[in-house]
Amino acid sequence: RRLLLGRHHRDSRPGGTGRPQGVRSATANGHRDGIMGPDLMGEMRAQAEKFGPEIIQGHVTNVDLAKRPFVVTTSDKTYTTEALIIATGASARLLGLPSERKLMGHGVSTCATCDGFFFRGHEIAVVGGGDSALEEATYLTRFASKVILIHRRDTLRASKVMQDRARANPKIAFRWNAEVESYLLDEQGYVNGILLKDTKTGATEKFPTGGVFVCAQESRMPDVSSTGQRHHDADLTASNRRTTSHALSTSSHSRRCARD
Repeated sequence: RRLLLGRHHRDSRPGGTGRPQGVRSATANGHRDGIMGPDLMGEMRAQAEKFGPEIIQGHVTNVDLAKRPFVVTTSDKTYTTEALIIATGASARLLGLPSERKLMGHGVSTCATCDGFFFRGHEIAVVGGGDSALEEATYLTRFASKVILIHRRDTLRASKVMQDRARANPKIAFRWNAEVESYLLDEQGYVNGILLKDTKTGATEKFPTGGVFVCAQESRMPDVSSTGQRHHDADLTASNRRTTSHALSTSSHSRRCARD
């Protein structure tokens, strides 16, 4: 739709933070040998610019949908528009443990395709029980000596196909009814283990690991309320990756929420 607006010489202004929400290698049409995520994003941006839209970098702090034209407020300026597409992508949700974000790159990761190579030969842990967790765990077996999938229940949310694939992999083991209480660090400040808590008994144990990949549910798509007013919080730039591939339309024909 950005391209359509550009072709019709209307004021089409895609906004964004300019940050990749996920850095993954992609096998895209027209790229026989695959292409890295940032490179693909650059090509997609260049294609969009070819049709004339103005791209504005900014952090949206508020959207007023209660009146026409819609009002989009950023930290620097306010814009009005007759049509609004919300497509903010997806952001991984961490476990919420102290200093967790500071440990990104020091043994904690949310992207197996980004960081799996750095854990070659190590025994690593994957936290989660959905399709994403099992997909990451299966991919990590290319590098790790062993992958332990840690899940707080004794059943998985993942699809049967993903479960069967993971269970058939000799490098994947499961640690049921457990959740991560804290990260354990070595003298250099890198993760060398985690403290696990049994969700049934409450007992804790130290679990050595060379790295932790967090695959909790991704942050949800920004919610547009029935009154048309959307207030943004700390999770503004995060939206969930829907299992359906179609866009989710709101009650207004000029307002649309879509997955990236």
